[in-house]
Amino acid sequence: MVNNVLTAFERDGKIYAVPAKFTMPLIFADAENAADMADISSLAHFAEAHPNIGIIGDKTGDNLSKVFLPAGMPGWFDGKEINGEKLAEYLTLIKAMADTPAEVIVPPERMTGGRVSGGSMVTVRRGGPGYSVGESNPDDVFNFAFRSVHTYIGKISGFRSLMMANMACEERGGCIALPLPGMVENVFIPTAVTGINAKSGYTDIARDFLMTMLSFDVQNVRLEDGFPVNIKALEGSMETVNNFYATMASQGAAGRVLSGGMPSLETQQKIMDLCMAAKTPYIVDDTLAEMVLNEAKGYFIGEKDIDKTIADIRERTRLYLAE
Repeated sequence: MVNNVLTAFERDGKIYAVPAKFTMPLIFADAENAADMADISSLAHFAEAHPNIGIIGDKTGDNLSKVFLPAGMPGWFDGKEINGEKLAEYLTLIKAMADTPAEVIVPPERMTGGRVSGGSMVTVRRGGPGYSVGESNPDDVFNFAFRSVHTYIGKISGFRSLMMANMACEERGGCIALPLPGMVENVFIPTAVTGINAKSGYTDIARDFLMTMLSFDVQNVRLEDGFPVNIKALEGSMETVNNFYATMASQGAAGRVLSGGMPSLETQQKIMDLCMAAKTPYIVDDTLAEMVLNEAKGYFIGEKDIDKTIADIRERTRLYLAE
């Protein structure tokens, strides 16, 4: 098993639940910039030194704080209380990236298409106006491919989900995948989390179910909903035959087109290495994250300073954390 992932919910020597799958929030960038993207502090300094374009398309503080949340929140929230000093550091660095002179890039509308190649069909998700935690807007793949932004950030849920990034990297002339920069190292997002009710009268059956869920036969079924925690199944999920092909075309005036297939086995192996190095779980708490980031909006637009922001966050979250 990928032990660091399997023990994501270990507390005081006891494992209270186990994830069956996990996703990897990754940042894709030029290889020569990799050293400047090890953590969010380095990335903020990079953004300030290269202000001609944004780190991502929508570089508003409100958006950036969500995109980098998986690698930021574990640094300022330990599951019980907020570290005000660390949270202030996170928000300050996010604002530094947001305040660089580059104008916010409006991501181009795009349509997606797939075609049968080698007897297989791949569906590439459509872009939309929204975004989610841990990834830039899906349309940013065009901005990255044609050098309108410095990076592309995505939640990788399997080797096939690398296709968009791979097409962009090839168009760009090459790039490298790195763990999402933040306040912690090698973050991952556990999914399909399962635990056993200690008061159940059927714990033996529950344990059998859990073992079946983690077995190679079950984990080897490809659903593209995350990387398996079973190492043999993880290795087996690599695409050894490149029989997938996709084309994406922008609907905007530029009429830009991206096309291509799966990354090479060498590239997939590098992603495998990142999976094996997964270290810090991002345990999703949407309620707390929404409270914190809503209070931070005023700071990002200059309506209040960082001290006032942290004080407001403490007051807003006090009852929730006490519960």
